[in-house]
Amino acid sequence: MRLELSVILLFTCVAPLWSQEGAPASRQAELPQQKCTIQGQVVKAGTGEPLKKARVMLSKAEGRDQQRVSVLTDPGGRFLLTEIEAGRYRLFVERNGYVRQEYGQRTFNRPGSLLTLAPGQRLRINVLLCIVKGFALAKPLCFAIN
Repeated sequence: MRLELSVILLFTCVAPLWSQEGAPASRQAELPQQKCTIQGQVVKAGTGEPLKKARVMLSKAEGRDQQRVSVLTDPGGRFLLTEIEAGRYRLFVERNGYVRQEYGQRTFNRPGSLLTLAPGQRLRINVLLCIVKGFALAKPLCFAIN
């Protein structure tokens, strides 16, 4: 009787552990995805001076869930975006007196490229904002990823 009770008790303790490791794909899909983080610094092109109060905006590029996040840079020009779901996004940076830039943008009047984040990815982006000098800005914009 004791042996049977021990075997049953052992099975009830080990079974839940075994079932989590070998869970079917449908059950594994229920597990929460790791969130992503984007951090970086916005500086003035030419001088490298940190730009405080630059607005960094992230918006989901596709799907019905149009997740949008916006933060302002601190006095050191640094920003941090956290708790971002994996997916494809557009990233913009703007500040009064500077050209608004989009991640991957090559020239002033062209769109940028999509930023793809994998689950749990931590990305560091440094942005060089160019001062607005009239409307005819044809030189490449300054956007770097580290």
